[in-house]
Amino acid sequence: KLIHFLVFGLFATAIIRIPEIRNLGWRGAWIAVITVSLYGACDEWHQSFTPGRSVEFDDWIADTLGAVVAVTVYCRWTWYRRLLEYTPEKNN
Repeated sequence: KLIHFLVFGLFATAIIRIPEIRNLGWRGAWIAVITVSLYGACDEWHQSFTPGRSVEFDDWIADTLGAVVAVTVYCRWTWYRRLLEYTPEKNN
């Protein structure tokens, strides 16, 4: 479950960092969380057709919680957001 939480949190962070989504503020945060949650649900549904794989509701919950935590941290902690968006200045 921890891997689901971390990977889908990373996925949500990648989505919220898209400038067009980031500029929407909390609406963009919701878009990122809902997108990742729907992707997680579709992934679990897809696994039902794969032999040897099982569908686990807890995996989808971990996916969604990972997205919620990652997007919340990104939106609330400016130092973290600045760290992710850091680009070194060029010396010309």
